Amino acid sequence: MSISDELMWRYIELLSFQPIEAADKWKKEVADGGNPRDIKVLFAREIVARFHSARAAEAAVADFEALQARRPAENIPEVTVKIPNESRKSRTGSPSSRSRKYSRNRSSYPALRGPADDRAGRRAHQRGKGH
Repeated sequence: MSISDELMWRYIELLSFQPIEAADKWKKEVADGGNPRDIKVLFAREIVARFHSARAAEAAVADFEALQARRPAENIPEVTVKIPNESRKSRTGSPSSRSRKYSRNRSSYPALRGPADDRAGRRAHQRGKGH
């Protein structure tokens, strides 16, 4: 979770509807070696339930735990993407020789030039050498 453990206590103090005693108990658990992540999950569940629903809070916790376990969430749709013009690649999967030729001579192709190329061209033009 992206808030620091120190800041978590301030968030809980300001936003939680739990009694102060509960927050004090959580602080003691963490001081005794408990994982602050567990408290963050409890707090996140409370906030999501308040602004959405208890069902949404449980789904968010399940998705978070799946992410932490490096499993994909269950409610992500699978999508198949077709890549047009795949025939332009060579048999090895690398770009065709035509594409490699363009990248070797980028000054001939304005779309491939960067700001440094443009400055060099302007300086040459200003000295009367043209471009």
